[in-house]
This record gives sequence, C-alpha cells and structure tokens, in this order.
Amino acid sequence: MKRIVAAFMPRYSLIDLDHFKRLNDTLGHSYGDELLQQLSTRLQHSLRQTDTLARPGGDEFILLAPTYKATLDEAAVDAQQLAAKLLTQIREPFLLKNRQYQITASIGIVLFNSSNKTIDELMSSADLAMYHSKEQGRNQLYFFEPGMQQRSLLRQQLESEMHLALSQQQFKLFFQPKVNNKGKLTGYEALLRWQHPERGMISPELFIPVAETSGFITVLGQWILAEACNALKHLTDPQLTIAINVSKRQLQTPDFVEKTLLQIRTAGIKASRLEFEITESMLMTDVEQTRQKLQQLHQQGIRFALDDFGTGYSSLAFLKNVPIQVLKIDRSFVRDFLSDQTDYAIVDTIISMAKTLKLTVVAEGVETTEQFKMLSWLKCDLFQGFLFGKPAPEFCLPQPVEQLLTLPIADHPI
Repeated sequence: MKRIVAAFMPRYSLIDLDHFKRLNDTLGHSYGDELLQQLSTRLQHSLRQTDTLARPGGDEFILLAPTYKATLDEAAVDAQQLAAKLLTQIREPFLLKNRQYQITASIGIVLFNSSNKTIDELMSSADLAMYHSKEQGRNQLYFFEPGMQQRSLLRQQLESEMHLALSQQQFKLFFQPKVNNKGKLTGYEALLRWQHPERGMISPELFIPVAETSGFITVLGQWILAEACNALKHLTDPQLTIAINVSKRQLQTPDFVEKTLLQIRTAGIKASRLEFEITESMLMTDVEQTRQKLQQLHQQGIRFALDDFGTGYSSLAFLKNVPIQVLKIDRSFVRDFLSDQTDYAIVDTIISMAKTLKLTVVAEGVETTEQFKMLSWLKCDLFQGFLFGKPAPEFCLPQPVEQLLTLPIADHPI
C-alpha cells in the first residue's frame, strides 16, 4: 500500500483593512487605534498555536499559517476556509467608545514551500493578491497567481507612459451619435481612445483603471473636457450636445467646478451643450459635497446623466436630491431584454420610472432593429449603439432609421 505523506505547506496572508483612513478622518485616530487593538484580539482568538500574526504598521496584518496537507489543492482549501472565517469576523461590528462601527478587509494569500521563495518575494506576491482583492470590490480574498505579476508590470508600464502619450497626442476622442425615436441626431458621446505607437489601440477598460488609481485621470479629464469644448465649436447645429464621462476622482478635486467653468468660458461655448455622465457609485461618496458641486455646475447649464443605471447601488434616494436629468440604461440589460424576462422588466421599469420623474432615458448598446422598435414602443427617448453608428474620430451622421418605424413591431418578446 502506497503511503501518502502530508506536505508542510506554509501559507502567507496579507490582510489590509478597507477604507481604514475614512475612520481616522471622520472619528479620529483614537477610534482607529481602538479598532486595531480590538481586531488584533479578535483575530488572535481565531488562530491556532502554530499560526503567527503580526502587524508591521498601519492597518495591515501579516499571517503566517503552516498547514500539513497531502496536496497543494488541499492546502489551498484549508487556507481559503481560514481566510473566509477571518473576513466574517472582521465584518462583525466593533464597539468604539459606545459607538458601533463596521469595517471590511481584503486578503491576499500565497502558498509556498520554505525553499522556493524569499521574504521579499512572498511579500510582493501577497501584496499583488491583496490589491487584486481590492480591485475586485474589496471584502474578498484572492490567491496569488503568476498572471498577477504580469498584469502589475503592464499597469506600471502604462502608468509611466501616460504623460508622454498625452504630450505626443496619442489620446484621441471618438464620437458616437445619439438619436431620438425618429432617428434624428441629438448629439454625441465622446469616448476616449489611446493609439499607442507600439501596442496599437489600447482598450479603455485597461488604461482607465490605471489612470484612476494613479491620479492621472484628473489631468486626462481636463484634457477630455478641453477637447470636447473645442469639438462643440465645430458642430454648427446649436441643439447638438456632447456628453463626456467624469470620474469620481475628478469630481473630488477641490477646484473641479472652477476649472470646468473656466474651460467653458475659454472655449466660448454654451454650458448647456455639455452633458456629464457620472456613475451611481459617485453619488455614494461625500454625498453633500458631490451634490453641491453638481448643483453649481447645473446652475450654469450643464446637464448630468446617470450612466449604467441599475448596475450599481440603489440611487432612487439620490435622484430627488441631485440634479440628474438623464438616466442611461446599461447595455447589459439592452443586449438580452428581448429574450430575458428579468432584463425586459428592468428596462421597462427604468423607462417608466424616468417618465414619472420627468427624466430623459437613453438606451445604450442598441444593435438591432428589433431592439430599437421595442424600446421605441416602451417610450424610450434616446438611443445609442452600433445600429446608428460606431464611435469614430470624426463627427458622423447616424445611419438612417426612419423606415424602421414603419415596419410592424414584433409580438411581445417575453
């Protein structure tokens, strides 16, 4: 009979508290210190005698937890179970000077044998896994994978090349038309593209998060605004508008309102021809300051659209307190709403709610005539998608769709 010998497979975990700075900034450092002390005691009670927990500084904890398992997969399961238990315990409320406070954490895990990694390599690997947890929404755990190292190097390269790319005019604005239910052009959305001299066209999904985390998005956002204002001067129809995306980091800069209004005056355009697209998550941070900034800009004529509506936090409570004029139905709902009953109900509900609140509703990602006809039948106001035109570096007229309205609408799809 073959004997299975259990392997000594230590695991190294890095635990980082989510938004710990917010606690220090709002309640004070004494509350933060008290939470760290209580958390240390709580975690120690969950560990075995063979485990070692340390706090090198700040809100980070390091856990070295050996395990005797026969296979790597079993060791991973063991590590995952312990990390999940710790996440659950961290989420339990803390009592800080008669005040309840809840916090979450992100955990990065790396499995190793004593001979194959140095301390620096372990810390770097656990760091990468932990930051991946944060990128995926926090309050999660992730194991280190070699691909994380490659992605980290790519992010570092992109971050270092962004400033040069802006000075060398590698960034471009592409414009996608928006139309009403008669097929008439109402404006464009300006979409950022990066034409890299060696890598070709880099996806915004790749470089925008890098710009966000590095802070370069504030510089890039000002450039986008300037380009959009200049582009508006070339649209002879004064009714046409251009929408641009505004990031949370931009909106949080203290002089965002002043810089925006200065750019509009410099370009000599009407503020009412600009539309800023913001996301639901932006309305959940610094609520009062965000509301004040939106109000100040709206008073000058700028319109605001809530992008990807329905995919994030519930925003109904904010719609009556912030100057939102437009709701954009996310393309993920539009894509399948003719065949998926849940998506159809979501689209129908958003349109009905927008009508009740006297908001304009835009469907993005419209690609088929059937989608256009059904959305028109549901009283959607504006449409954007490949059916009318793909994003292009020049202003393009939308594809003619008047004849689509003369065709009989299909039976109810659901």
